[in-house]
Amino acid sequence: MISLYIPGDFVDLDGLKLKRLDNNVVTIGIAKVAAYSHDTLANMSKRCPRLAESFWLSSLLDAAIQRAWIFRLGRLEAEARAAHLFCELHARLEMVGLAQDVSFALPLTQSDLGAALSLTVVHTNRVLRSLRERGLLTFRNRQVEIHDRKALAKLGDFDPAYLYASDWNTPNGRPLDG
Repeated sequence: MISLYIPGDFVDLDGLKLKRLDNNVVTIGIAKVAAYSHDTLANMSKRCPRLAESFWLSSLLDAAIQRAWIFRLGRLEAEARAAHLFCELHARLEMVGLAQDVSFALPLTQSDLGAALSLTVVHTNRVLRSLRERGLLTFRNRQVEIHDRKALAKLGDFDPAYLYASDWNTPNGRPLDG
């Protein structure tokens, strides 16, 4: 697994210029999908420069998230990887109003989570147990509850600056401070 999209994310925007994807896109659960041809998107972009700018910004944000994933997988140990991913998902979901103060739905199995963290299912289970025992978070029944947001962010070396949250209108208007 090389990325996780949340509701409202634009998938395959890079395909607009590259003409094809070099990966597959699969939904984990029920999803509403709106599909537009590349020609339609290109024509809309020409007619509406603000829309073209939004597409560009969305692509830049996707690239920033990809760089964070590379950092996480290449530099962090298993628990820190998980902490970073949970912090990122909470921040991204909070930006679109889909996270409560300390919890959010995450329709992933432990196997899915392991794929995103590049861990075996057994190792993923151990990591989740350790995070729970340390009082940082609980992942149960596809629901995440963060018990200590600052400690989780510190463990995961998470700095939300790469998400450019201050550049977007967030539903709750609060800064994403880890």
